[in-house]
Amino acid sequence: AGVDFLIAEPTGGNNHRKWVVEACVATGLPVWPGFMVRFDDGDFTIVADLPKRVEWDQDRLAAMVERIRAAEDDPSQYVDIAFKVPERKYAAWPEAIRQGFEPARTVKTGALKVEIQPQGGDA
Repeated sequence: AGVDFLIAEPTGGNNHRKWVVEACVATGLPVWPGFMVRFDDGDFTIVADLPKRVEWDQDRLAAMVERIRAAEDDPSQYVDIAFKVPERKYAAWPEAIRQGFEPARTVKTGALKVEIQPQGGDA
């Protein structure tokens, strides 16, 4: 139990960010400062953002859900429970299995990726 490290979100101005990181460092815990950089370069505004990405230990979460259920409480009050099917596994299934799952499957577009590349170069 306890805190393993602190995440400092990139909020406010530069002075505010500095104070937040200093306060986190003063705790003696490891600190993960997020950052965002924004500056103008000619006709362009350059923005670089490194947001936090939280990952949860699935085995530990499953154990906690079972403890909550054993205490006759509702785990949906604390966690979201979802089933996922990796597309590569789905594609490898026999047709009869895929047909059974088909009504539960919705295909949506993914994240748009845009690149600006110089013309005539070896990019």
